[in-house]
Amino acid sequence: MLGYFSKLKLNKKMKNFVFIVISLCCQNILSQISVDSLFKLKLKRNENFVSIIAPQKSVFVNPDSISKSEPYKSADFNKDGKVDELIYLGACNEKGCVYALFLNQYDDYYHLAFMDYLKYPNFETNNNGYIDLISKNEAWNPKKVSVLSQPSDTVTLLLTRYQLDQKANKYAVVGNVTKINNSDLIQSSIEENLGLHISHLVGDYYVFTTYKQLNNQPFPSNGMYCVTADGVILFDTPWDTTQFQPLLDSIQSKHQKKVVMAIATHFHDDRTAGLEYYSTQGIKTYTSKLTYDLCLQNGEKQPTFYFINDTTFTLGKHQFSTYYPGEGHTKDNIVIWCEDAKILYVGCLVKSTENKGLGNLADANLNEWAATIKKVMKKYPKVHFVIPGHFSWSNKKALKHTLKLLKNEKQ
Repeated sequence: MLGYFSKLKLNKKMKNFVFIVISLCCQNILSQISVDSLFKLKLKRNENFVSIIAPQKSVFVNPDSISKSEPYKSADFNKDGKVDELIYLGACNEKGCVYALFLNQYDDYYHLAFMDYLKYPNFETNNNGYIDLISKNEAWNPKKVSVLSQPSDTVTLLLTRYQLDQKANKYAVVGNVTKINNSDLIQSSIEENLGLHISHLVGDYYVFTTYKQLNNQPFPSNGMYCVTADGVILFDTPWDTTQFQPLLDSIQSKHQKKVVMAIATHFHDDRTAGLEYYSTQGIKTYTSKLTYDLCLQNGEKQPTFYFINDTTFTLGKHQFSTYYPGEGHTKDNIVIWCEDAKILYVGCLVKSTENKGLGNLADANLNEWAATIKKVMKKYPKVHFVIPGHFSWSNKKALKHTLKLLKNEKQ
């Protein structure tokens, strides 16, 4: 348009007038584009937070109303000289967490090029100079994904690669299987090959999962930790005895923090196996007095300290409250309430919605279990996350599900 404008035979005043009109029209068009199709991002890097303002006609919905949106990686993903933003949106579960990639168009306005689950996101520049997104799991279909360790210096790892489709200006899946050297694996891949899996839950909270062979099948066991300014606190320990130190190493690598405290929620070894080891590492280990006594009676690992009544622990700016609601899975099972994030860590007292049965009943009190669950529900009516001892935590209706399983058990 400007080339055509320069050829027009107009006097200087008229040219200036037409130029101003054209400029205003262009600004108006650009403004309309920003309203109709582009997202506005307000980045607050000092607070590790980003505000996402969706265009008026967009159907964009933040998948997690609890987690704050955080800048994850800033880079020129599409090689246009502008800084793009990969944003962490939360909604974490066994598939990973939801991320959105915004390609910068001008100023604070961005085009949404990708939004999906990524597990341990990694990045690689392809031959065109664009940055590919790499996820540990195939998004939306984690059952197709497996990790095969081999007795060599390499592993075959099933990854999902997302690459920019220039015509659509979107990221799309381009491949899955990649063979790489152990030395090149990202830290999270190393963890999972060792039998340790860490998932970001929300804010400073993370769920770790280790595995034990039951009936020739790997059986997952969940624990949780919180990163604070004064160190890291563990809720339960790894079940797999080979993962005690790798968990500490992974936390140090990810957060540059040491574990300083651990609380176990009942006496079974899927909760207490690492207590003795962690005590030797200078970590303060705790259980209730009832759990301490049962550990002694049953030959399980014991903590250094115990508490008699429900207790609130403070570490950094976070508080964690233990609560004994009564007998259930065992006679000593407690839950831990994390007020700031509304997380109810329930251990084996509560079954995941994935569970079809109640599991190990050797030390259970089936007569009291339902009443115990109801006490927990009454005490904590508004929870954002419920973290069971085994399997998925993606559905917070786990307490109601456990009541249903108990009812079925008695029929």
